[in-house]
Amino acid sequence: MAEDSVLISRPDGGSPEELTTSGERSAVALRQVDNRSIQEIAQVFGDADTATRVSDASGLPVRRMDNFFTNAAIGNLSGVSTINKFGRNPDIDKTAEIIWATGGAKTVHTAAVTIEVISGDGNDTAAGSGAQEITIQYIDNNWAQQSGTIQTNGTSASTETIVNVLRVNRAFVSRSGTYGGNNDGNITVRVESAGVTFVTILAGKGQTETTFYTIPTGNTLAISKVTLAVDSTKTASGELFAVRTADDVTTPFTATKRKLWGVSGIQGAHTEEIVPPFIVVGPADVFLEGASAANDTEVEGSYNGVLYS
Repeated sequence: MAEDSVLISRPDGGSPEELTTSGERSAVALRQVDNRSIQEIAQVFGDADTATRVSDASGLPVRRMDNFFTNAAIGNLSGVSTINKFGRNPDIDKTAEIIWATGGAKTVHTAAVTIEVISGDGNDTAAGSGAQEITIQYIDNNWAQQSGTIQTNGTSASTETIVNVLRVNRAFVSRSGTYGGNNDGNITVRVESAGVTFVTILAGKGQTETTFYTIPTGNTLAISKVTLAVDSTKTASGELFAVRTADDVTTPFTATKRKLWGVSGIQGAHTEEIVPPFIVVGPADVFLEGASAANDTEVEGSYNGVLYS
């Protein structure tokens, strides 16, 4: 492959196409979204001054490709959105763990369940001064992205539930009894009847902090940046993994865990631009794991990308 070429994976699952860039300019791929042909930016090279002028699905000009991510984030590009997954694990030891606020091992479900929420503080009730309502963005039993709400019930399990849940991508406080407030206690989203935890909203944070993300079916994620951060007095390593064909839940499994990226011996923060981006087709799980030579190490991680639907 020539130096000025880039290999693009097609979101429809077809064979990759080799697209030739023009010097420092960006590769632009054509595909069908909602039965319309749109231009989508597959990879950005060079600085803003060398970027190529393109149009979005509605014909409105995107003046430079450095504005692509902004336009995607605010919804100007049909079938394109941005993903920013960030998480922290307050207690990582020598054995690698997923970087998520709950900490410890994470249960990954192969069958859909019903979920509830519970808080560690009595103020987090539907009429209380803390978190009154939690919005949950989840993957349903058809591996599609959904969203639902549950009213809190303090230190008792919520009476409201959400059915047919396989994964929880994010949960956040969507209503509070205090202006500018959020959750007074740790809020746990778990399987009903005090089952295993999906995610945790730490007290005062207002939303989950987890690097575990499930790409819905029919969607493709292009990961363009990965960050790992650790206490400057300690060192840590991090690895980004993907489990593709996550819907294959019958043995022998094709849903295998594969490493995409890794770094070791980090003190402080390390950020890496991924060129070309990692391409992961849904349904698939993506997550960061961390490990440290010293016990009780707090590790944070994040990754950014563009989701094509």
